[in-house]
Amino acid sequence: MFTAIKAVTIEAARSIRMEKEIGTISTGKKADFVILEENPFKIDPVKIKDISIYSTVFEGKEFKIQ
Repeated sequence: MFTAIKAVTIEAARSIRMEKEIGTISTGKKADFVILEENPFKIDPVKIKDISIYSTVFEGKEFKIQ
């Protein structure tokens, strides 16, 4: 699971040579992300597709999903 998450975050940023701007949550980097209702590392992998999104953070603003 960790490898899959890295593939779409850190490694994806590296592949387009933007790892200094995106890919990880660090001071000074753009960080658009979602907050999930459950931890995908702690549930059955088959159920990951069923995790609800709590909110989205885009350009520094949080948008709660109703």
